[in-house]
Parts: sequence; C-alpha cells; structure tokens
Amino acid sequence: MAKLHGGEFVIGRDDGDAAVGPAHVVTLAPFELDVTEATVADYAACVAAGACSEPGAGDSCTWARRDAERLPVNCVDWHQATRFCSWAGKRLPTEAEWERAARAGTGRRYPWDGDSPPADLCWSRDAALGPCPVDAGGGVHSPYGVADLEDNLAEWTSSPFCRYLEEECLETGPVIRGGDWTSSDLQVFGASDRAWDKSSGRLPTVGFRCAR
Repeated sequence: MAKLHGGEFVIGRDDGDAAVGPAHVVTLAPFELDVTEATVADYAACVAAGACSEPGAGDSCTWARRDAERLPVNCVDWHQATRFCSWAGKRLPTEAEWERAARAGTGRRYPWDGDSPPADLCWSRDAALGPCPVDAGGGVHSPYGVADLEDNLAEWTSSPFCRYLEEECLETGPVIRGGDWTSSDLQVFGASDRAWDKSSGRLPTVGFRCAR
C-alpha cells in the first residue's frame, strides 16, 4: 500500500461542469491506499473464505476468464467491494482520498505529468479485449506511486454523490472515480472528474481498490 500524508488540499476544479466544482479545500488524516486495483486472485481468496459472493460473469467480466489472476476484478457491485475491503481489514477510500492519491495536492489535471496520455495507458480498447492486467503500463503512476488510477477500471468509493458544498445529494448511489479501458475521450480521465451508479450496479468498467 502507498502511504499518503494528511493535511489540507484542494479537491475539485472550477473549469469543468457543475459536478466537479467548485474547487475547495478539504482536510484529510494520513491514510494508505492499495497500489493496484483488487485482482481476480485477491477476490477469489475472499470467495474461497466464504466472505464474498461471486462477481458477475457476463461479457467483459474478468471473473470467468482463464489465466485472469492479474486482471482487476470487475462486475462487482458496491456492496461486494465494501465486503471485500472489510474482509481484508480495510475499507473503500473516500473520493477525496482517491483524488489526493491522483493529484498529490498539486494542480495537475491528470495523475501523469502534462496533458498527453502515456503511450501505455489502458484505454480505448476493443470490447473483446477487456481490461489490462493491473499495473501493466509500468509507468502510469500517480505522484504517490499508485497505479491505474485513471485507466483500466473506474473505481467505487465510499462517498455518496453530492454536489460539493451542498447538503443535498441529488443522486442515489456512490461516487465512481477514474477512467476505464473502454474510454476513448481523454476528458473523462481528469483526476477531479466524477461519476456515479446505483450501489447494486455490476459494470465491466468498474472495479475497486481498498484504503485504511
């Protein structure tokens, strides 16, 4: 796990749609975050222990694929991700922690330097290929050394989808962060960009990593 120090940092930005702003200061305690997304092998251990239910096994779901141990587990809903992290002695990260890991408190838009995506970014892939093995790119890391925050799979967080600085939550599901292997528009890879889905959703584009 990568160790991230606490303190104040800016989350969100002012040059996007209403969901990503306004930019504002949050305070976080020190925390740790898994360097990679949870893999099929990781999740299989939880299933074998009787603590987790099996993921979906439809098209592009990694659970049913051969030699999938290093592939990130997908087609898991928010409840399954939460149970796995609890079984592992961890928890899902908040979206502020996720953005902290991606931006390191800097003003950068992406986890990588500059505006051009790395050549080995796992994105814009054919549906038949599915996601890449975790940390396959080797060089696609955030400033804290966390891999695949903006490619491969988007990720569940523990945060409800609310407008920043407002008490009312307009949607009824958790925040999802990061781009995924099907994305072809670089705009969705911004470290401040946000999405959501119902907690029961099992998408081939969404996985998770744990924090503590």
